[in-house]
Formats: sequence, C-alpha cells, structure tokens
Amino acid sequence: MKTLHFNYVTEFIALVEFTEIIMPFIYVVYIVTFSRLSNHEYYQFLQGVTSAQIVRIVANVAIHASLELISLLFLALVLWINYRLSLLHQLAYVLETRFLNVPAKMLPWMLYVANNALVQFGADYSFKFEWLMETKKGD
Repeated sequence: MKTLHFNYVTEFIALVEFTEIIMPFIYVVYIVTFSRLSNHEYYQFLQGVTSAQIVRIVANVAIHASLELISLLFLALVLWINYRLSLLHQLAYVLETRFLNVPAKMLPWMLYVANNALVQFGADYSFKFEWLMETKKGD
C-alpha cells in the first residue's frame, strides 16, 4: 500500500512540476501573440507597452521557467539516486493516463484569464473606477 501511495505522490509532484514549467511558456506565447494583434490596446496590461518591454517580460519569464526546469531536473536526480525511480517515466505515465483531464482543466482557465483582461469585460486593475465617476452628458 505504501508503494502505491509513493507512486501516486511522485506522479502528482511530477504533474505539478510540469505545470510550473509549461504555464510560463504558455504565458510567453500569450503575451507575444496578443501584443502583435491589432486590438492589443483593449488589453489593459498591454496599453503603452513597447516591444523592448515585451522582450524584457519574455526574458524574465524564460528565466523563471528555466529555474523551474532546474528544480524538475534536481527532483528527478534525487528520486533516481534514492529510489531508482525515473520522474520522466512518472510524468509520461500521468500525461498518458490523464491526457484528457489535464488540458480540460488548463484550457478553461487560460481562456478565462485571457478574456478577463479585456476592457469590455470590465477589467479595471487601477481600482480608480473612473467609469463610475463619469456624469451623464445629458444631465
């Protein structure tokens, strides 16, 4: 029973580490793609952002993802040295058996985050709520 629990825990850790690596790359693709679209001014986090700032954001996220990859490799090394267990095999098993569950949970969250940043959906991250203070021109 302890072996099954150990396998389950290592599969879970492998999936978490994989998510920590893949999400920054998805974010980079998201930022670069949306900054090139003609409607990028409707995304508040892209208003006034230059190409140089986009490059800096991508570089920072790439550094973060690289550090997460190093932590995954270190964890894989520790599991291999102590238990002769391949973390990559565990990750492959989880992604193979839970192939429909993982993207089905990641995709709605990515769509929600992408659409939530639109001005049309009421995104006001300045917390000034200027639209509430406007008076009607007819009054």
